[in-house]
Amino acid sequence: MKKISLSLIAKEARVSKSVVSAVLSKQENKKIFVSDKTKEKILNIAQQYNYILPKSGKELVSGRSDTIGIMFHMFTPFFGEVLTEIQKKAFKKNLDISIYFTSHRADLEEQFLEQSRDGRVDGLIILGWVNKESPERYKKYFEYPYNIKILNYGAVFVEGLPTISFDEKQAGILAYQHLKEIGCKTFAGFGGSQENSRIDSFCKEAEKDGAKVKNFFQSQFIGNWEEEGKLASKFFETTKNIPEGIFCYNDLYALGLISEAQKRGIKIPRDIAIIGCDNTQICLYLNPSITSIDTNKAESAKKMIEIITNLINGTEPNPINTIIPVSLVERESTKRR
Repeated sequence: MKKISLSLIAKEARVSKSVVSAVLSKQENKKIFVSDKTKEKILNIAQQYNYILPKSGKELVSGRSDTIGIMFHMFTPFFGEVLTEIQKKAFKKNLDISIYFTSHRADLEEQFLEQSRDGRVDGLIILGWVNKESPERYKKYFEYPYNIKILNYGAVFVEGLPTISFDEKQAGILAYQHLKEIGCKTFAGFGGSQENSRIDSFCKEAEKDGAKVKNFFQSQFIGNWEEEGKLASKFFETTKNIPEGIFCYNDLYALGLISEAQKRGIKIPRDIAIIGCDNTQICLYLNPSITSIDTNKAESAKKMIEIITNLINGTEPNPINTIIPVSLVERESTKRR
């Protein structure tokens, strides 16, 4: 497969790279004279390959900007900590990062993907996606003729797109085993949408013991503090027999659930033992502190920089989906004395 570049356009048009650059940047006839016939020929070839001129002068010379784009849809404690780790690891490799914040907007997701084609970034790391059209959107941009180097962090959502994620299956197993060990008999999964493997794994592990599991999800995962607080309130208002052990989709859900329980005079962990997921700093902000699944953000970031760098250099990851191991960090929300 041909690599679409300024050199290729110049070769096919039988002109120099400077002439192609002048035409595509609309600078022709300012320093370099270009006939209308040559201009039309260059534009036709560029359109044929769907090529746009790199924005960076450095990229024109070296073919690289040494910048990685990071696209995410919501600034949460978890994504904040992941971004911090990515920045640390990128700095060690003499790489810059450029942040693209979509705020759940499909038009911004499309815009940022389109902008990344001009060479301002060498590749993109995706931390979550916007809506049901996102998979097709990413598929379009990482395949020919765009060929953007894209790495997804999270669940696999586009076949063939390199992905790195923490071991969600193991997260659910560890959560159930811990709740079982401290004496819980009834269980619930709380938060997120129905299609999430960490809660599904938790349920399957409980069902092996014939344990009762109640799940409480949102119809659509939003992930902000306000929605999580509403879900916690609804949980206690509509649940007659409160489960003894609850595994939450993330730490924010755990925080919301514990805060709502305390308003209602429910004791944590005496009445309910609660586990979060992600092991963010907010686990330490509440009394009781929150037991959580440590998703190994530092190792994930290290692996993300390694994989995206390899992709940029033309090396595909093997396997294409990388799984990062997890562990459980016990704190007061499950410490029953």
